[in-house]
Amino acid sequence: MRDYDPDGVVLDVDLGLGLNGFDLAKIISNETPGTGIVFLTQLPDSRFASTSVKDLPTGVAYIRKSALANLDILFEALDAVLRGKVRPVYRHDLQSDRPFARLTSKQIEVLRLMAQGKSNAQIAEIRGSSLNAAEDAIRRACVAIGISPEVRGNSRTAAVARYLAVVGTSNDVGTKQDGTA
Repeated sequence: MRDYDPDGVVLDVDLGLGLNGFDLAKIISNETPGTGIVFLTQLPDSRFASTSVKDLPTGVAYIRKSALANLDILFEALDAVLRGKVRPVYRHDLQSDRPFARLTSKQIEVLRLMAQGKSNAQIAEIRGSSLNAAEDAIRRACVAIGISPEVRGNSRTAAVARYLAVVGTSNDVGTKQDGTA
């Protein structure tokens, strides 16, 4: 960043193991204030990477890849952050109709752990709860995304499939370098 001193950057949130795009954006904002930042990601919002919207740098744009009909939207979002005029149309993470908008952070965490292949017992241990509490949280998360506990087959498998269809197949999203959520 220091060598190139860009006016703006486009970042994905999921950068693999280690820092995620939000972590990198904080560094960029601290090291080169005034650099415009556009997140271009599959994630509906920052909660899916264990980050609060309050923790994002101010003046960023957040564009979901699935909503990117053409590159003009990306160019307009970058122009908006460079001018300091980000409008709600460039903050897909705040739109009420985004996928899984109504999920709580707890439900997102449970779905993420399920997608990472964690057993109910492992989810209970990670969350510091009883097995019954973990199973109840899993049931509530499934219902919240429209998977009935009585669904024919395995509701857990259906929930993971729906979660991965929305956030992508990377199990690293929301996992810090040390492997914790």
